[in-house]
Amino acid sequence: SNVTHIEMIVRGGEYQQLKHQIGYAHVLEHMLSFYTSKVYPNADTNKETLSKCGITGNAYTGHHVTGYWLLGLKKYTSDMLDLMLNTFIEPHIDISKFENEKEAVKNELDRIINSTWYSLNCQIMKTIYNKTNISETTEYEKKNVEKMTLDDLYAMHERFYKLSNML
Repeated sequence: SNVTHIEMIVRGGEYQQLKHQIGYAHVLEHMLSFYTSKVYPNADTNKETLSKCGITGNAYTGHHVTGYWLLGLKKYTSDMLDLMLNTFIEPHIDISKFENEKEAVKNELDRIINSTWYSLNCQIMKTIYNKTNISETTEYEKKNVEKMTLDDLYAMHERFYKLSNML
């Protein structure tokens, strides 16, 4: 194949967060999906470069992990690796995107809260995951996201984005 898929998975989802940090991994996932670092600090420039090379990517967060992936032509493999690894080793949060991404996460959470199955899902989560962070409601997560700061994001990165937590 002439295509390369690179994926980085970090053991740092909702389950590992402290109660007052639930939601932080989701915002961090949004911010790091711009692949900004000390070497590549501008989110818009990174997005434009990836687009010009035909590289696509996305990120996701779950109860136990947060993941990031890039897909592009094999000739860009080293560029994709460089961009991704710099993001995780020496992150730089592009503050011009921070408030917009917090709003995007809150909008995603609102869609969950307003879904038909939300109430039942909350009851199931409280039953299955009793006494864990996963049993907290999405409203609780949204309140945490509303009050989080850039320092909170860097602290999350420092705590979870270590080689021992990455695949």
